[in-house]
Amino acid sequence: MSSLESVVRVLRWSDARSSAVRYVFHALLAAAAWVLVVVIVARFIPLEQAVRVAAFGAPFAFAAIAVAWIAARPRPMRLMRTADLQLGLKERLSTAWERRLENGPMDAMLRRDALEKAARARLAAAYPVGLRRGEVMLTAAVAIAAVGLVLLPNPMDQVLAQRRADQAAQAQAAATVAAAQKKLAAASTPAPVDPQA
Repeated sequence: MSSLESVVRVLRWSDARSSAVRYVFHALLAAAAWVLVVVIVARFIPLEQAVRVAAFGAPFAFAAIAVAWIAARPRPMRLMRTADLQLGLKERLSTAWERRLENGPMDAMLRRDALEKAARARLAAAYPVGLRRGEVMLTAAVAIAAVGLVLLPNPMDQVLAQRRADQAAQAQAAATVAAAQKKLAAASTPAPVDPQA
């Protein structure tokens, strides 16, 4: 490594790669949870187009998680401390980063030592890509439950169908009444009397 800034760039890329996988799973969990909540609510309250509401909420879950991922980017000092801990560098990187602007008698030697140790270490190993089994299991369980409830028949569909049938019958009755009133209005006008008769 040529400088502490290049170490920070490598660590930042490694952290972004590692955290992106976790945040994608969080987004999947949030989207599946949203769909599950909407489908459960639609089973108790007759909701028109519950599937559409569920589908529109999923992109918002992904957008919110993406914003959280961008906002949660660690500062360089945190990157260095994590690398020190994970790679066994005994606080070399964090100390060198903390004193990077200093010009004391030991500072140049601290930076050189930190860069030498960083060059020998595999910096990407400080932020391994991996998933926790519990997160994967929870995401899978919520997704399976959501898909299952979407595929099973919803008892509120009968209520919604009855409402639509009632509305159609009321509209038809209103049209029939309006047509009858129109005929009565046309028939109730007196017929013109022929004056010669």
